Amino acid sequence: TPIASPTSNGYTDSGLTNGTPYFYVVSAVDSAGESGNSAQVSATPQAPAAGSVRINSGGPQVTTSGVVWGADQYSTGTSSTATSSIAIAGTPDQVLYQSERYGTTFAYQIPVPAGAYTVKLLFAEIYWTSAGRRVFNVDVEGQAQLTNFDIYALVGYATALVETFPNITVNDGFLTVSFTTSVDNAKISAIEVDPQTTATVPPTPTGVTATAGNAQVALAWSASSGATSYNVKRSTASGGPYSSAD
Repeated sequence: TPIASPTSNGYTDSGLTNGTPYFYVVSAVDSAGESGNSAQVSATPQAPAAGSVRINSGGPQVTTSGVVWGADQYSTGTSSTATSSIAIAGTPDQVLYQSERYGTTFAYQIPVPAGAYTVKLLFAEIYWTSAGRRVFNVDVEGQAQLTNFDIYALVGYATALVETFPNITVNDGFLTVSFTTSVDNAKISAIEVDPQTTATVPPTPTGVTATAGNAQVALAWSASSGATSYNVKRSTASGGPYSSAD
């Protein structure tokens, strides 16, 4: 049963369910009747990939190095914020390290679609001037990522430090970053959450044609989205087996 009868050679089937494969054939119609069905094709609709989330913890929206970082949001628990104009070493993006959210126990619950993410946490010690004065732990999605973390002990005073955690899986719609104190207050300067993309196999080539010549056959086909190369295989028997034509 046809789902549509367009008069041009194209049609967009909308209102479908993402993640469900759909299969299609097309026939041609005129006053004399209807042709046979085309070769079957298939496609699986997918929701758009989630964009990156960037949070300037303890501060307003800022643009630095051409990238927009959103104002502080999504924090939970009891915490405070502070800002400073002190120069930050080791980064072209000083403004991100001049504000902070701090407290003994707090978290960020960042709404994101289910999937895999890379999480970057930005730190700078802009208060204490010796090691051991601020020590804390950080969990991401319930897994310990930083234990007895001492910013000053790692990079010193007023110096940028970025900790990166790939392959963070989110299933419940919220990416949770939790901070707990061992000494003084835990703190965070900025958070970046980037979706990880998964490589997919390109679709099977379509529109393949073969044109015979003198001791040769010229092949052509429609481009397959995402393909970086093609394998051409040959047989002297219909249906194969096929071997490389190189």
